[in-house]
Amino acid sequence: MPAYTRWNAIETCTDGEAKSDSETGTAHGAFGSCKEFGQCECPGWGSVDDVVTGCLDAMWAEGPGGGRYDIMSSTGYKMVACGFYITPSGKVWGVQNYK
Repeated sequence: MPAYTRWNAIETCTDGEAKSDSETGTAHGAFGSCKEFGQCECPGWGSVDDVVTGCLDAMWAEGPGGGRYDIMSSTGYKMVACGFYITPSGKVWGVQNYK
């Protein structure tokens, strides 16, 4: 499968969604505000590395039929933007937006 193109234009907006969701405590609470069509989210992880090696790996491990796996492997999306927010307590919220 070809890699998604990095969607640089909305990375700042995606960071903002991660921040907003961390403040409300609601994953996907800000979904759509960056004009994305699909989203995966890693709420409240220990570090940015944990988001990549833990959360995203777990989503991928869902396999076909797992909602997040299906988004991450979809040929219907061409671009992805990744955003992060580190809360005052040090927890990391990571958002991946797809278009």
